[in-house]
Amino acid sequence: MSDCASKGWVLENFPQTRAQAIIMAKKSLLPSNVVMLNIPIEEVYKRTEHLVNEEFSANRIILKRRLDQAQKHMPQMIYFYQKFYNNVSSIDGLKSKWFMEDVAVKAISSNLKARMTFARDYQHAGGANERPCSIANLNMDRTFFKQSISQFGYFCSVSWKTEKKFVTCTHLPELSVLYKNLFYYFANEK
Repeated sequence: MSDCASKGWVLENFPQTRAQAIIMAKKSLLPSNVVMLNIPIEEVYKRTEHLVNEEFSANRIILKRRLDQAQKHMPQMIYFYQKFYNNVSSIDGLKSKWFMEDVAVKAISSNLKARMTFARDYQHAGGANERPCSIANLNMDRTFFKQSISQFGYFCSVSWKTEKKFVTCTHLPELSVLYKNLFYYFANEK
């Protein structure tokens, strides 16, 4: 829908499985941020005790089935998003609602700021003000990243240029930059 394309979207409790997450990715429906609330099962039952009465006793059965499904499928789905997009924020659901909101808003804000900075820096590419573009907090597809890695691979191109030494860099995409349509790693030197 046009409003989702222009303003963004929020999905609650979906995808529920890794297979659903993969189908979404294949259709280019990629969440910028995935927020996971960690609440022990005992606490979930405790919080829903007041909802149980004779009229709605079946709700406990449905709740148990949903929790069993989540325990079975959630880890693989979360692992998928973390491994390929590094976009998962895990939040302690026993904390206050203000704490949970702050953590979620901070993750979303970091991603939006990274996107704006990347767009600004990328616009300068090819001109007199050409500059590398940081990809930290972009939550981008790591598969694309690995396909576009520079000829230096996991070696720091700056160390080679300045000191003629190959220094092994980290393999974390968040600590690299996009420069002239190739990704470069940089050593964590102090």
